[in-house]
Amino acid sequence: MPSNKAAHLCGFLFVLLLLAVPSLATNPLGFAKSPLFKNAKKYPSGSVQPTSIAVADVNMDGKPDVIIVSIHDCCDAGVVGIMLGNGDGTFQPVQNYDAGGQLPTSVTAADLNGDGKIDLIVTHDEVPGNVSVLLGNGDGTFQPAQSFYSGGAEALSAAVGDINGDGKLDLVVDNVDDGQGGITSIVGVLVGNGDGTFQPVQTYSTGRFYGGGPTSNTIALADLSHDGKLDILEIMYCVRALGCDAGGFLGVLMGNGDGTFQPLQLYNTGGLYPTSIAIGDVNGDGTLDVVAEDYLLLGNGDGTFQPGRAIGGGGMVALADINRDGHLDVLNGYDCTAESRNGCAHFYQPLFSMLGNGDGTFYDGDDFDSGGNSANWLAVADVNGDGKPDLLVANECLTLRDCSSGVVGVLLNDVLFPTTTSLSSAPNPSVEGQAVTFSVTVTPSSSFMPTGKVTIKNGRKTLASVRLSDGTGTLTRKNLPVGSLSITATYDGDTNLAKSTSPVVIQVVNPSGARH
Repeated sequence: MPSNKAAHLCGFLFVLLLLAVPSLATNPLGFAKSPLFKNAKKYPSGSVQPTSIAVADVNMDGKPDVIIVSIHDCCDAGVVGIMLGNGDGTFQPVQNYDAGGQLPTSVTAADLNGDGKIDLIVTHDEVPGNVSVLLGNGDGTFQPAQSFYSGGAEALSAAVGDINGDGKLDLVVDNVDDGQGGITSIVGVLVGNGDGTFQPVQTYSTGRFYGGGPTSNTIALADLSHDGKLDILEIMYCVRALGCDAGGFLGVLMGNGDGTFQPLQLYNTGGLYPTSIAIGDVNGDGTLDVVAEDYLLLGNGDGTFQPGRAIGGGGMVALADINRDGHLDVLNGYDCTAESRNGCAHFYQPLFSMLGNGDGTFYDGDDFDSGGNSANWLAVADVNGDGKPDLLVANECLTLRDCSSGVVGVLLNDVLFPTTTSLSSAPNPSVEGQAVTFSVTVTPSSSFMPTGKVTIKNGRKTLASVRLSDGTGTLTRKNLPVGSLSITATYDGDTNLAKSTSPVVIQVVNPSGARH
C-alpha cells in the first residue's frame, strides 16, 4: 500500500480538517449541487485506487482524452489507464497499461521526444524513487515504460519544462527520503536528451521537510521573475514529531537558465500541512501567485512572495476561471488515503469552489459532488469543445462504503451568461393589412455575441423564429389580426448565453379605414 507516513498523520489531519471546516463536521451529506457544473458523470477507473489524472489528446484525433494512474491491486502494481474522448465530454471505457513501477503518485503528459505524439511521465512512491516514461505511439497506445532514478526514496510528483534553454523538455521531481536525520525533501532535476531519455539526476536538498502524501501535487515550474528562466516551486511541511516545528512552506529555487538552480528560499504558507499547489495571476497584476491548498501567497514579481493568508477551501487545488468572469477561481477537493479509510469512513467527499474577485480576494462558491469519494486529484480542461473549463476528478472510492474500485468524475461546465432581450415595433399603432416590423436586440452580459434564434409570439401563438445577426433580428408581418396584440420575443440561448424573454409590447392594429 502507499507510504505509511500518510497513515501516521491522517488522523491528526482529519481532526484539523473538521475543526477548520465546521460545516463538514455538522452536515457531512448536505452539500448542494453546483450551478457551475452539471452533475458528475462517473467512469470506472479500471483499478483499485486512482491517484492522479491528466488530460491530453493521446490519439491525435483532436479530441481530449483522459489519463489516469492507479494502484491496480493488492500488490501495489501501478497502471496507466487511458479513456479516449468522444469530443462531446463523454469517454470510452478505460484501457490499462503497465505504469513501470509500483505505487504511482502522479502523471504528466508532454511530447518528450519531439515527434508530435503525447508521452507520459509517471512518478512512483517506491524505493528507490522512480520516474517512468511511456512514449506515445500517437494512436492512444504506448511503448513499454522506461525507468529513471528520481533522486530520492519516493517520488511524489513531477513538472515538465525546458530548464536549460536547449529546446528539449526536462523534468523536475519532488522526492522524499527517509534518512537517519528524519524525512528530507529532495528535488531531482533530470535534463532531457530530446529523445525521451534523461541525463543522470541532479539533486537539491530542501531540508527536513515532508513533501506531501502519496497523492500530492507538490512541485511546479514557472518563470517567477520574468527573466525567461524557469524556476522551481515546491510545497512542503514540517512536523514537530519529526524534529521541527509544524508548518507549511513554499520552497522556491530560482533558475539560472542552464539547468542549475540557486539555493532554496522558504516562504511560510500560513497553513500546517499543504500537499497541493496551483499557480496563476489571481490579482491581475501580471505576476504569478501561488495557492497552497487554502492559503494564498501573492507574488512580488521577482521570485519572492508575500506571507500566506487564508482564503478558505483546502485539499487538492486547481485554478481556473470557472464562472468565466475573467478572474481565476479556486477549486478544492479533499482526499482520504487508503490507510486512513477507516478513520474517514463517514466523511463525505465534496468539491469546493472559491470564486475570485480579480484582486486576490475570493468569495464562497458552490460545493458539489465529485462523482465519488476521496478526491485524489483535480484536472481542468475543455473536454467537450464548448470553450468552457470542465473539471475531472480522480476519486479513490465509488461511494462512502465501496472502495473496491476507483471512479473518474467528469463535471461539464454549465455556466451561461445572462442576456437581456428587447423588442420594438413600427409603426405602432398600425392599420389592418399594413406591414409591421418587429425589431429584436439581445444584449449579453459578456463579450460573447449572441447566436441562434429568437421566437416572436402573439400571446401563445408563434409568429415566426428569427435568426440573429450581430445580436439583432427583424420580422415583418402584414397579416396581423385587428386588436391589441401582446407581442414577446424569446431568445433561445446558446452554449455561452442564457435564455431571456423581452417585456410585452402591445401592438395596436386598427381596422382598415378606421381613424387612428
